[in-house]
Amino acid sequence: MLVSNHAVGSIGGHADQDPVPPHKLPLAEPLQGVCNGPEECRAAVRYQIKYGANVIKFMPSGGVLSLSDPVDAPELSQEEMNAVIGESHAWGRAAAAHLRQTFRHAVQIGVPIAHGTNAREFRYMVENGLTPAQSLLAGTANAARLLGTFERVGTLISGGPAAVPRLAGLPPQARTPRVPARRGTTCRPMHRPAAARARTATTARAPRCRRTARAPCCGPD
Repeated sequence: MLVSNHAVGSIGGHADQDPVPPHKLPLAEPLQGVCNGPEECRAAVRYQIKYGANVIKFMPSGGVLSLSDPVDAPELSQEEMNAVIGESHAWGRAAAAHLRQTFRHAVQIGVPIAHGTNAREFRYMVENGLTPAQSLLAGTANAARLLGTFERVGTLISGGPAAVPRLAGLPPQARTPRVPARRGTTCRPMHRPAAARARTATTARAPRCRRTARAPCCGPD
């Protein structure tokens, strides 16, 4: 698991806390990721790294669930973003921007894109400028490469911990087979010849997946 601790952003922005009166809730500071100006943004990055951050997440624009800012508002200056990225790289950490309305522009200018493996995220990426192939890579191999975990996750290689996303929510041209792999949340038996199945049935029950009790594992441990 890679953690980012507090996201870095401006006062009143998507990284800040809800607009509760300050006499009831203390104001957030660089320790909590909230900063104004390049120097405070560098301090915010250092605090997150001090307390264990593997990657730095920052908020250059508004978000859906924060109460003080419009979604499409730019919230960090170029100098502040340069400070966040530069300080992250100086400490050997990747910096990831949480983007909303600026996503299409980021795609157009070639910013490396990474996202999770929820089927809706793949679909949204396709709807907002990525090709189906680019969306699949952004949620697998490219995400692993950007986070420095490419040697361990993100690809289907012999002996590796496979993680095939379930993509039934994508348009037909962007789907992959609906086969979650071992070490995922569900598995289904791998195909074996009838003779091999018969031999297994006489010796022991099929092993169970690590994270589910409903389906057998896809292959030997």
